[in-house]
Amino acid sequence: MLLTWGNIWNEWSLNDCSMKFRSKLSYLAILLIVMMLTALGMEAQKLPKVKKPKKNKSEKVLDLDSLSATMKPTIDLEEEEEEEQVKKKKRKKKVFYGMRTKKGRITAHSGGKPLYEEFYYLKEYQEPNYYVREKYYYDLEDRKIKFSSDIKNQEVLILHGPYKRYLDGQLIAEGIFYVGTKHGRWMEYFSNDVLKDKEKFFKGWLKESEITYYDQQATKVKEVISIRNGKKEGTYYYFHDNGVVAVTGDYENDMRIGVWKEYYKYRRNRTNRKKEVQYAEDGYGSEFRPFIIKEWNQEGKLLYDHATRKRKLNQS
Repeated sequence: MLLTWGNIWNEWSLNDCSMKFRSKLSYLAILLIVMMLTALGMEAQKLPKVKKPKKNKSEKVLDLDSLSATMKPTIDLEEEEEEEQVKKKKRKKKVFYGMRTKKGRITAHSGGKPLYEEFYYLKEYQEPNYYVREKYYYDLEDRKIKFSSDIKNQEVLILHGPYKRYLDGQLIAEGIFYVGTKHGRWMEYFSNDVLKDKEKFFKGWLKESEITYYDQQATKVKEVISIRNGKKEGTYYYFHDNGVVAVTGDYENDMRIGVWKEYYKYRRNRTNRKKEVQYAEDGYGSEFRPFIIKEWNQEGKLLYDHATRKRKLNQS
């Protein structure tokens, strides 16, 4: 078949028109897709916001206060124990170391200034530790606080609990007693509230004291060495196995000072004195040669008297 110029022209014209038409259709299709997507986006923006559902007033609200005891929240046991302890302390205001007490007061004068003492005492008489030398009590006859190594009258009031002493309205001493003996921390102050002295006790003995016993049950005291700041300081005691004092005296700066006394195990003729020895007046002086002041036999008869001997030597 021979192609003429007219046929070629017509063929080219048809192909050209077809390509143009197809391109226009592609353009329209793309435009239509864009318009549809835009329309969908605008519709999405116009959608109403989802509102939170309102509470139904007819619904019941859980009230913790209305719950039964078995349904209440768990309680912290530690807090509960603390509350119980506080309640117990409030209920037992005058109970110290498990013993009931009463409160006492003394109003007097010292050096022309008002003196006030506040203390507690046991409701019922209880014997203080036999070995402790300073046993504190309130004397009902003299209306004074006293101390003694041997309480013979059970009609006194044994101090037990906190103690405070005021002079002219200012606190000058405070501490605590345990069945007539000093216990815990004791403080003394000058009149301007400046600390004067501080000591720690344990049931009548200085807390740092070295105590040895005759028995394993620690009921029979053998020796008591008072210690302060690592040195021997204060009253020393050595006891016989029957509880009677065998030797007693004072230490200062690790040195024996003053008069030291020795005693026999048993009394005869109303006495058990054995010996008295004189040491230096303090623990910081020069060398001092101790000497016997007096000495007795077991019957209580004086065997030696330093003053008498010295007087005879001077007369000869």
